[in-house]
Amino acid sequence: MKCEEIQGMISQFNDGSLDTEKEAFIFTHMSECPECRAFLRSINLLSFSAQTEDFYFPAELDEKIISRTEKRKEKKHINIFTVKYPAYVSFSFGAIVILLLVLLFKSTLEYKQELHEAMENMQQQNKQIQMILNSYPEIQVYPKQANEIMVNTKL
Repeated sequence: MKCEEIQGMISQFNDGSLDTEKEAFIFTHMSECPECRAFLRSINLLSFSAQTEDFYFPAELDEKIISRTEKRKEKKHINIFTVKYPAYVSFSFGAIVILLLVLLFKSTLEYKQELHEAMENMQQQNKQIQMILNSYPEIQVYPKQANEIMVNTKL
């Protein structure tokens, strides 16, 4: 365990809220860790001084604390994701989202069908072009003399 977790347990021990099973664990850790021993000493000193001294708080302190907390409440920003909406609003929003997804899926299927038809048309046109090109007779090109080219067709 990390010292931060042990120090949390030490605070619980000092408050009297730590389970007795964990007390042996923190004391074993403190026997090896000077930082946690110093933390226990400082927390004991703080609690002892708080118990022995009387603290005086001015009357205006309560009013200042209350007025500042009220100002903080007024400044809270509303986040649409943390606000709790009634169930019918959530369900209707969910239904709208599902409807939009269905429409998007349907339009995607339509585009897919159009693409498939366009590809079939391209394949048919490609076959027609190949037929036209293959229907021309074969030709042979060969020179008879150095400056002359002869073209013969086979019909």
